[in-house]
Amino acid sequence: MFFFGITVQHPTLLHMFLQQNFCLVVPSHVRVKLPQVEPEPTNDVVRATDRQSKTKMKHYAEKKHSFKQSPIRVGDDSVLVRQNKINKLFPPYDPKPFKFISDKGSLITARA
Repeated sequence: MFFFGITVQHPTLLHMFLQQNFCLVVPSHVRVKLPQVEPEPTNDVVRATDRQSKTKMKHYAEKKHSFKQSPIRVGDDSVLVRQNKINKLFPPYDPKPFKFISDKGSLITARA
């Protein structure tokens, strides 16, 4: 991303860059001799922008790769497991069904 002669790798980093370096160009506070408490910098705006960008990327990837939810449900369904083919007489799948226990993405855990 290009912004007033500044090249930033990611849109969420632009806000952090400006927050850190904009005071070098334009001072945002006036110095006084009284002691003051410095406010802690909050990254709420950066986090919100990052969350929004990640959501947008996720929806785009799901749309592009024709993402669809698996119809297999935990505990209710049973699955057949592919087994190594030793010779022509062995079936490609184990004949006894496995119980679907859990999933994490495309990783499925099943138990006999």
